[in-house]
Amino acid sequence: MLARAFACNPLHIAMFGRHVLVRNEAFFAQRLVSSAGPWWAAIRGGSVAGVIHWLTEDDADPPRVTLGPLGVAPEAQRCGIGTRLMGQFCAAVDADKRAGYLETDQVANIDFYRRFEFDVVGEIPVGGVVQYVMWRPALL
Repeated sequence: MLARAFACNPLHIAMFGRHVLVRNEAFFAQRLVSSAGPWWAAIRGGSVAGVIHWLTEDDADPPRVTLGPLGVAPEAQRCGIGTRLMGQFCAAVDADKRAGYLETDQVANIDFYRRFEFDVVGEIPVGGVVQYVMWRPALL
């Protein structure tokens, strides 16, 4: 599901080229087994329709909770699944009283993340693609 969700992702296209779907499958399969932190899945019609992962980074300055990835199956997009998954992420961030951090390479995603109080604080070029760095301050 994540491989398909990220098949149109500019950074994945730049890095994996015309084999983006096959290479995404390998990338996410490896990431699923090796990443610390919680993974949440949204089930729709008996299938995984969305997935979110985050990692608490105590050694970062300042400490933060980093989002990545958040993906929704193409056929399930625009049905509220990403919104619900982001709600879970933001609840975890708030419970820890930490800042939230994410990067997105899709300008269209910026408004979505702004709904969850993230703001663009910088840009990082990666493989010829701009990554927009977004930050959500910690609750005090």
